[in-house]
This record gives sequence, structure tokens and C-alpha cells, in this order.
Amino acid sequence: MAEIARELNDENINNVSLIAEGLHQNFYEDVMHPDTIKKGAKTIKQFVTRMCNRFTLPKN
Repeated sequence: MAEIARELNDENINNVSLIAEGLHQNFYEDVMHPDTIKKGAKTIKQFVTRMCNRFTLPKN
């Protein structure tokens, strides 16, 4: 992800990657508060939408 962030000159990609990794880890450890999970999921959804628009990819 760091390489993609550099290529696109978009530091936010690294931040979103860290959020996604935290959510993935929480799937197994179940330590995050539900509100934190909702905020993280919202951030990931916004990022996916932004990337789909940037690269004109279909949204699922």
C-alpha cells in the first residue's frame, strides 16, 4: 500500500490501510468498541468509493 500511496501521491492510502488492518485483526481478537468498528467501516467504504471513482471502477 505504501508504494501505491507514493505513486498516487496520496498519504491517506496508508492511513486507510492501517484502519483496515486494525479491523481485520479485531475480527479475530474482538477488542474494539462497536462505535470504533462502525467509524472504521465508514472510512473504508468512503475510501473504496473514492478509488472506484478515481479509476472508474464499478461499485459493488
